[in-house]
Amino acid sequence: MRHEISMFVDDGGTAGTADNDRYVWTSPIKGKVVKAYVAVETAITGHATNYATFSLEVAATSIASEATTVADTGNISADTAEELVLTGTGTDVEVSQGTVLEFKSAKAASGVAHDKATCTVLIEEIR
Repeated sequence: MRHEISMFVDDGGTAGTADNDRYVWTSPIKGKVVKAYVAVETAITGHATNYATFSLEVAATSIASEATTVADTGNISADTAEELVLTGTGTDVEVSQGTVLEFKSAKAASGVAHDKATCTVLIEEIR
């Protein structure tokens, strides 16, 4: 069985705000992270040096991420789920009930505006 958890996040900044935001929630089950998505309310245009990196971490280890650089995702359309690339493998993507999951948004250089976003994680239950 797969469980979906979502979190609304608010960057609260503009493109010129070089901030690093982090949002925390806990896994409701013992399982394995199989997918992670980010959807933004306002479209993001890819840029080579001013961009955002979205990541999902467990115990300070990145298990999924995506950058809005031209070389990576680039543009993200408004209200469209963009899948983060799973970078963790094996036990890195396994979570126990109560494991803390962190969704991070970091801006490089002057970054990009992404005022509101939703992060969704799919966890496949392990019995």
